[in-house]
Amino acid sequence: MPNRTYAHSSVRQAPGYRAWKERLTLVLCCNAAGHTVKPGVLYRAKNPRALRHKSKDALPVFWQHNRKAWMTSTTFMEWFRHCFVPEVKKYLRQVGLEFRVLLILDNAPCHPEAVSYENGRVEVVFLPANTTALLQPLDQGIIRFLKVSYVRLVFDRIRAALDADPSLDITRRWKLFTIADAIEFIKLAVDELRPATVEACWKNLWTGGAPGSHALPEIEGEIEKVVDAAKEIGGDLSELCAEEVEEHIRDYGEEPTDEELEDLVQTSTEEEAEEEANSNQAMWTMPRLREVLRAAQALQEKIAEYDPQVERSLKVNRTISEGIEPLRQLLHELQKKTKQAPLTMFFPMASATQGPQPSTSSATPSCQ
Repeated sequence: MPNRTYAHSSVRQAPGYRAWKERLTLVLCCNAAGHTVKPGVLYRAKNPRALRHKSKDALPVFWQHNRKAWMTSTTFMEWFRHCFVPEVKKYLRQVGLEFRVLLILDNAPCHPEAVSYENGRVEVVFLPANTTALLQPLDQGIIRFLKVSYVRLVFDRIRAALDADPSLDITRRWKLFTIADAIEFIKLAVDELRPATVEACWKNLWTGGAPGSHALPEIEGEIEKVVDAAKEIGGDLSELCAEEVEEHIRDYGEEPTDEELEDLVQTSTEEEAEEEANSNQAMWTMPRLREVLRAAQALQEKIAEYDPQVERSLKVNRTISEGIEPLRQLLHELQKKTKQAPLTMFFPMASATQGPQPSTSSATPSCQ
């Protein structure tokens, strides 16, 4: 995120101020046909508090961790084996092609030569030194587009929160931002990438295979949207300019300093300890599902009641119904799995050794 978003100006100007910036590494991979592999996220903690009740295998990203949140040869090989190969196999099956792949990498230290011998059906080629900015497709606009889209999506969320609550404390809202939010916005930003845009970014490396060269990402337009959203949010963000956004999306980050690393490790340790103490995984139950479905129904009723334009309210409510349908189906599945217990289980069985029980009938009723 741009520096201006981290703290209010009065805080930034205080003596000894040092902005706290979370860090993660985003792992991207795409092909010349416009397909993007599931993005990888490398974070500093294995089980951060914000993901305590989430299944790591069901995230929209491939989850990895080390204390620096920095790609190493070890984490790269893990990504190659458990993300790249399965994802590419899945994609090729969908398009009816054999699993034979050319993987093109830059010469970053985290890309070991050993990967060339890891899978016989994956040929690995390393780009010449100092050519990444010129040849690597991701550097021809995809990374910059994703970063500016990410910022725009975050600002749009803040703007929507302000629409719902004009008294919202923006600084406090920033402090509530977590790795779970980051993963959500990463997924949304990647989904905004059009295949034609990804194809176009291969033009410098493979001139004959990029028919969509006219579809290069329109970074300037996205930057304008970020600046406009910042002005609507107000406060210090109203002063955000296009140059600041441009500087941010060009910055690839640097390895953390010793002081930053010490802070990161300490925070990771604290979060891991809390995770162990609160390891109960959240899950859907029928009461929870019914609660959510009732809330959705109430929302739809309010929209229908308040909106004077019937067609608009119908469209909005249709979208809500479609969005909530997977949870409705999940409730039905849970109901099917829940077998009704026989009524006899609620009555004690009479013991064969028990003597005859006294009659409950009497000619003269008694009072207790």
